[in-house]
Parts: sequence; C-alpha cells; structure tokens
Amino acid sequence: CRSPRFNVSTDCNLHDGISVVVVIYTFYLLTVRLAEKLKVIGFHWLVMPLLCAGLSFNFVRKGQLNMNHYLCHFQVNDWHDLMMEKIANSIPKDCSVAFSDESFYLYYLSTQKGLHTTKCSTASEDYFINLNEPFPPGISEHYTLFKTAGDYYIYKKGKY
Repeated sequence: CRSPRFNVSTDCNLHDGISVVVVIYTFYLLTVRLAEKLKVIGFHWLVMPLLCAGLSFNFVRKGQLNMNHYLCHFQVNDWHDLMMEKIANSIPKDCSVAFSDESFYLYYLSTQKGLHTTKCSTASEDYFINLNEPFPPGISEHYTLFKTAGDYYIYKKGKY
C-alpha cells in the first residue's frame, strides 16, 4: 500500500494558506482588543478589510512575479543548477563519493546521476562532500579540498 505523494508546491501552498489564516485571525483578535481598549465601536470592521486587501494584493503580486523561479520563497532552480554544474557534473562517473550527514540533497542528486555514492565515509572513496560541518574522525587526513560551491566543500582523496 503506497501513501499518497504530494508535490512540494502543494505542501508549500497549504503551509502558506494556514499561515495567512493564522495571521489574519491574530490581527482580528488584536484589533478587537484594541477597539475595546480605545472604546471605538466597529474599529475591527474598518481595519480588517484593509488588512485582508493588502495581504491579498501582496500575495497576488509576488505570486505572479516569482511563480516560475521560487518555491517557498527560495530560488530553487538557480540553486539546483549551481549544485549540478559545480558539484555533480564535476565528478567523473566512475569515481566513488561519500557524503556527510547534512549533504543529503547532493547525495540524492549524485545517486540520480549514477555516481557510486555512500552516506558514510570509510576514507576509501575518491571524493568526500561536506556541508560546512566537521569531518568524521580519521577521515580528514585522507582528503584535500578540491572545490567549493555555496556552503558545500568537495574533497578529493590524496594530497596535491
């Protein structure tokens, strides 16, 4: 039995929708409380439509501008292309690659590309990819920095 798989865009839309509802409800409660303190009748009936119109305009405008380039307010396409160009495509297919715990996305990309990948390094792999975290014990002396891309460091076996 397979569980349904939702794409990331759907999950982000659901998250954004819940966030908007919580923000609007919070502002509603704040305006009602402020109206009680200021003793202004119907204050929230004036402020809430303006707030909702402003939020709606903001989401529609940002959605139209960034729909094809952003996913959850992050430039996914540019980042993915950088990872493929600078990292996954720079390692020959016949080489083995080890990944640190935090390098799971590159592990996924490299496995998809057909590289020989492993999650735990034994210092016998040709490359080690690390996401700005400490080396596992006994590994660092076997590798030399080969390339960087963003926060990722690619180490190649041997000394230069």
